Amino acid sequence: MNKKVIISVLTLLVCSVSIFCQEKNDSIYQALYQQGVKYKNQYQFVQAAHVFEKAFSIDTANIDLLLSLGETYLVLNNKQKALEVYDRVFALDSTNILAYINLGDFYQQKENYQVAITYYLPIITKIDTLNYYAYKQLGLCYSFVNEAKAYYYFNKARIINPADIYINVKMGNILITSKKYDQAIKICDEGLQQDSSSLTLQSIKAFAYYNKGEFEKVIVLFNKVLENGGDTSVFIAKNLGYSYFFLGEMKECHKYLDISINKNANSYDCYIYNAMACLQLGQPDLSLFNLYQADSMKYPGNDYQSRIYAEMGNVFNTKRDYVNGTKYLELSYKVDKEKFEVAYSLATQYEYLKRKQEAIRLYKEIVNKAPSKYATEISLAKARLKKLNISDTAL
Repeated sequence: MNKKVIISVLTLLVCSVSIFCQEKNDSIYQALYQQGVKYKNQYQFVQAAHVFEKAFSIDTANIDLLLSLGETYLVLNNKQKALEVYDRVFALDSTNILAYINLGDFYQQKENYQVAITYYLPIITKIDTLNYYAYKQLGLCYSFVNEAKAYYYFNKARIINPADIYINVKMGNILITSKKYDQAIKICDEGLQQDSSSLTLQSIKAFAYYNKGEFEKVIVLFNKVLENGGDTSVFIAKNLGYSYFFLGEMKECHKYLDISINKNANSYDCYIYNAMACLQLGQPDLSLFNLYQADSMKYPGNDYQSRIYAEMGNVFNTKRDYVNGTKYLELSYKVDKEKFEVAYSLATQYEYLKRKQEAIRLYKEIVNKAPSKYATEISLAKARLKKLNISDTAL
């Protein structure tokens, strides 16, 4: 047989075998890949990783496989393996957005926000300047480390996709924290144009009005939330209670603060305001109960302790128990010597009880030590001293 013919036949045979092997490998690869995807979708990630690795031994350059394998290792919390896989992805495709997102999401969920940011930023700076998800995730990460930057990225996301009211919720909360209440109301209104039924946006808007002291609007908005099926949460009940208190509607105040306390008995503020409401409703014993509850809790600083004692003094005085009334007013002023309104109440109490010298001492203390914000107490103290025949020169 001609030598050239033999070579041609052998070459054809080798090519046929190679094609057959390649087809067989492709078939095995596809079967393994599909099985891995099935395991992954069934949340059997250990099995998925095992099968994907077998597929990887056949094809080391398939990006879809590498992404699936990398994501599986992230779910298994095998960061080292995952990073090795994603390094291969970036070597094949340095602009693969899904790889950046997967790694960013992994670190974001681990609350490692600074590292997560390093994966989201390249998406908007090098790959896709209008990637809504990356802006949104950057806003979320920065909300834990830099609220100004969080607001910036949330705003970018909102411009790209104004229909996602989650962004309005996050921006509204940032503006509330920054005490920019008018802007918070505006951003909530923009979100409510997209979804007028959003109870969260209505609640944020109501809280902005609460901080502005517009309590009638607070009540209207929170009642609307409740009418539309919102739960009477601690947050809503508490702020409704406070709003009714400042509007002088003590019955409604007491009702909602009771709800708040029953749901979460850890708010000393609720107890204090509830006590004041009960006192005005003619229930001094219930008022004292709330104050004793507040006094049993841990609270920050002397201010709350002084407030509680002062309110106890007021309740006992209402009950005409002037011994205990005086005792608690004394305790209040002893705890916080900056509470000159308490000092004035205590001085008038001393005067009523014929303890003239003690009353004069406190009146003088108010006149000589109280800062200008206590102008009313200073003026009243001077008037009382004059009535007690104490001249200005004696001060």
